[in-house]
Amino acid sequence: MGCLETKVKVKGVERVKRKLGTEWEIVTDYISTLNGRIWVCWKPSLVEVKILMTGSQIVHCQVKDKGSQFSCHTTFVYSFNTVSCRKKIWQHLRLINTTMTEPWIVLGDFNTILTTNDRINGALVQQAEMQDFQDCVEDIGLGQICRRGCKYSWSNKHVPEDRNYSLIDWAIGNQYWFNKYNSLVAHYYQQGCSDHFPILISTEVAKHTLPRPFRLFNVLLKQEAFAAATQSIWRQQVPGHIMYAICKKLKLLEIFVTQMNREVSKLDHRLEQLHGKLQAVQEKLEIDLYNPLLNKEEKKVLVTLEKWSDIHERVLRQKSRATW
Repeated sequence: MGCLETKVKVKGVERVKRKLGTEWEIVTDYISTLNGRIWVCWKPSLVEVKILMTGSQIVHCQVKDKGSQFSCHTTFVYSFNTVSCRKKIWQHLRLINTTMTEPWIVLGDFNTILTTNDRINGALVQQAEMQDFQDCVEDIGLGQICRRGCKYSWSNKHVPEDRNYSLIDWAIGNQYWFNKYNSLVAHYYQQGCSDHFPILISTEVAKHTLPRPFRLFNVLLKQEAFAAATQSIWRQQVPGHIMYAICKKLKLLEIFVTQMNREVSKLDHRLEQLHGKLQAVQEKLEIDLYNPLLNKEEKKVLVTLEKWSDIHERVLRQKSRATW
């Protein structure tokens, strides 16, 4: 986690650390700047972080997740407000890039827009304020990570006629990042009480699952409805090659059988109802032991319960073999 513009003086750092607890490790940049502009925080039990460079506008580190294979180089950025003061950060990023052969992500508050469309209202956009950022991104080969959520990342929160919005907080990566983590997304959340919108990147790689193949439950083969549907569909005339006709009929049969499959695959509720009904009948029999109607009802429920319990067991057997 990168915290920018904490507004915590040097003497207050230890107090804040104590409040966060012993499970957090915190690295600050007070050596490079008196105000301590960037804090990097992590839990050593979950993440391994190695600080490689600190400056007045960046903290560069290597990150490895202990619970997965995720690892990358991360640079947290908090640029100065003026073009002249920001020049050093572009030098630092170019220097880091010369030795970079792994996924690298640069994120934080750059205090500058990248294109004229990144600001609404406010001062007129000048090419000079964007040029250094544009040149650096192009020279290094950095690209913007796919964004989700809010369109802008900063607002002055003034009244509507004086309210400004800008996109000055960025999450950008190098070619190695996109080669390995192209599916990861940067989420821009609502700003809350801050004037900046927080950025969250989930490192959980999305798994692409293929659709499950259709599997007919064997218990349906003994049902009359299945036999009738098979005969009806197989009598249909399908023009074309014989193998095409067979595939077409099987598809039609699959559509009909899918609902039957769904019914026998979820029998828990039906069995629960039957057990409840059996219990109610037997409780009445406790009061009237030789009531012929209750005896007949008990036998009927037992037969039905045995039937569906047997079907349920065979379905579960087939499922367990399919996923063994």
